[in-house]
Amino acid sequence: MSSVNPSDALPSMISAPRMAKDKWEIVLVFPNTDHEIAPVCHYAKRFMPGSLAKGSASAPSSSSSSSSSSSSSSSSSSISSDPEQGQGSRSIITLAQGALQGHITHSTVTRAEIRQDIIQRLEAVGLWVLSKEADDRKHIFVLVRASPELLEKTAEDMGMELHLQEAYGGGYCPFTVAQRHLFHTQQDGSLFSKTRRQQIIMELIDEDPEDGGAGINLAQLQADNITKKAFPTHSESTKRELMRTWVRRPPLSEQPMLDICSYFGEEFGFYFAFLGFYTKWLIYASVVGVIATVIMYAIPSSQVVNTVYAVFITLWASLFLELWKRERNSNAWKWNMWNYQQREDNRPGFKGEERLGVYVGKEWVQLKEGEAYGPTTPRPNKFFPEQTIQNRMAICMAIITTVSVIVIIITISLLTFRLFLGNTRLGEWGGILGSVANAVMIQVLNKVYRVLAMKLNSWENHRTATEYNNNLLVKLFLFQFVNSYTVLYYIAFVKRRVNLWGDPLLPDHCLYDEDNNPDKSFPGQLGCSSELSYQLLIILGTNIALGPFVEVILPWLVAKLTIFKQMLPFFKKNKPTKTSTLLDKDLDFQAKASKAKGNKSPKFERDFLLNEYEGTIDEYSEMVIQYGYITLFAASFPLAPILALVNNVIEMRADALKSITSFHKPFYQGADGIGGWQTVLEVMGVIAVMTNCLQIAYSYDSLFSLFGSLYPTLVFAVALEHVLLFLKFIIAVVIPDVPSKIRTAIARETYIQDQLLRAYELSHDNKKRGGKRRTKKMH
Repeated sequence: MSSVNPSDALPSMISAPRMAKDKWEIVLVFPNTDHEIAPVCHYAKRFMPGSLAKGSASAPSSSSSSSSSSSSSSSSSSISSDPEQGQGSRSIITLAQGALQGHITHSTVTRAEIRQDIIQRLEAVGLWVLSKEADDRKHIFVLVRASPELLEKTAEDMGMELHLQEAYGGGYCPFTVAQRHLFHTQQDGSLFSKTRRQQIIMELIDEDPEDGGAGINLAQLQADNITKKAFPTHSESTKRELMRTWVRRPPLSEQPMLDICSYFGEEFGFYFAFLGFYTKWLIYASVVGVIATVIMYAIPSSQVVNTVYAVFITLWASLFLELWKRERNSNAWKWNMWNYQQREDNRPGFKGEERLGVYVGKEWVQLKEGEAYGPTTPRPNKFFPEQTIQNRMAICMAIITTVSVIVIIITISLLTFRLFLGNTRLGEWGGILGSVANAVMIQVLNKVYRVLAMKLNSWENHRTATEYNNNLLVKLFLFQFVNSYTVLYYIAFVKRRVNLWGDPLLPDHCLYDEDNNPDKSFPGQLGCSSELSYQLLIILGTNIALGPFVEVILPWLVAKLTIFKQMLPFFKKNKPTKTSTLLDKDLDFQAKASKAKGNKSPKFERDFLLNEYEGTIDEYSEMVIQYGYITLFAASFPLAPILALVNNVIEMRADALKSITSFHKPFYQGADGIGGWQTVLEVMGVIAVMTNCLQIAYSYDSLFSLFGSLYPTLVFAVALEHVLLFLKFIIAVVIPDVPSKIRTAIARETYIQDQLLRAYELSHDNKKRGGKRRTKKMH
């Protein structure tokens, strides 16, 4: 079998006109090797739509300027090359047809042939493609963009909704080429923002050929190591503007949410909208917390303030969640995400048996060969039994329970270590060191468990990305709840009367209980509540100290080390060499290398070495755990909100900075809220009510003295719990989730859309008045 020299074919792959460097939208990165990696039949079944492999009329033609002429028949694996083009590539489509029909069983496909096949399929749908070998000759970059005409046509076919000019009513309406003058234009005069252009191009890349697309699953190609990376390009001008209007703005200033969503997508935007809303609400809790702390120190023997503050935080949390729902719905309307529904295919990591059939929701519908009920030809799909998934989920839950028990044992071991240090000459400082060790352990175990949770979640084999993320969310929350709060619940409810490991030689008591502090000289609340407040102070302080390092400095160091590794040959040889590196202006050696070369690496090569964007699940998890520190033990530590406020101000700027400078621009991902985290916050609110009421009854002697015995004290706590839960219910009922102005705006926008659609139908005279409106919308 002849092979293809990967670099030979590169000059002929240029099929797009010369254009500005910043105009390429999607970058595919291939290893520059020519190894045989798979039987052609395997590649055809896994990566080629059925219409291509079976030779339908929609299969891409190989007559473009970047493809070779192949004349192989379906029953032969002979190779026909075009010497003028310098390519010895075979037609993978022809080989695939022969392989699937059983005529060819031995042929393998090389990386160069796969790359050529992908380029042909991209060009067949009208995309402009440019292939460029990296300066280090280790990678080949395939750059993709679309002409304005193709963007407009595809946007109309997608039913993409764009923003209307204010003169035509504002709001959003499905785009049509005939009515393009009605829609708002960008600063550069185009109809589509960079994110919308990338969304349209990804639709063309991912859609089945029978629906007008190339049928290429980029995530699956990367998961199977055919491509090294695939990422949207950054816009340098937009990054500079976001640095000015977002990152460098004063703390607590308004975020440019429309610009953030326009550039990063709505899923990304909702995280920062939630973080900003939550941080502003922390101001109110911080003010009340400071006042409560001053009163507690002014009147040390009074414990009424703790009870009142715990009730306040419970109501604060209820109001926060209900008003966030209103903010979420307002943003969903402003960002055109109202009633957003995402079309989901199999996620790249989903494994199953190849069968002829389709998924309708979670249900599998088996089809027969030749069975079709529309223009789309059925093709093999991955099938995995739902019952097997449920069985694996049960096993994973047992593993998570076991791991949680191990964490509790580790926590008790650390408590023993802290008790040991306290009995040494270190005294109280030994206890503080033990608390710091526990805070660090929480951070470390959270990172370790995340890896385990992702492996378990992948083993469960969920079909869609939404199912995968929701189950990962549950796993992370369950573990992090145990890991983060075990020691706090222990101090609040167990520590006062316990011997560690049942050993009377290891009595664990509170630092400031009545036996150690009979004259009640310690300011503030007595008993274990004081130690609980110390533990919360150490945990939140540790988060503030470690946050900038983990969020910004560590990704920055990783990027710099990668750069240094790539630049090392330049220094060793002490002469100009071609490199494929992220060349940052702030490095002296970068300037020397660039000067020696006489040019600068292309932007897409610099973007290549950025870190992979991994979504917002870690950031949401961090905020939810912090929310628990504030609400679950509010009675013991009223200063928790102000520490959380300081942390979030740093977090907001750190996340913004790393998103712009250290990570790839994410592929577009729409959303209409924060997803399953909303439910987690609701559950945390209920747990907070129960925890605070029990803590008030159990930890404060004044309440016990008031009622005289344990039983009436518990009755009071349960009654207070029911009252607070009832108030939460009343707040949820009284405050509507959708503001009235949004309901009015939605009705107005619906009316404008109907009128414009009728005008469009009448002008084309192709539908009756009041005809059926389009049903497919892309937001």
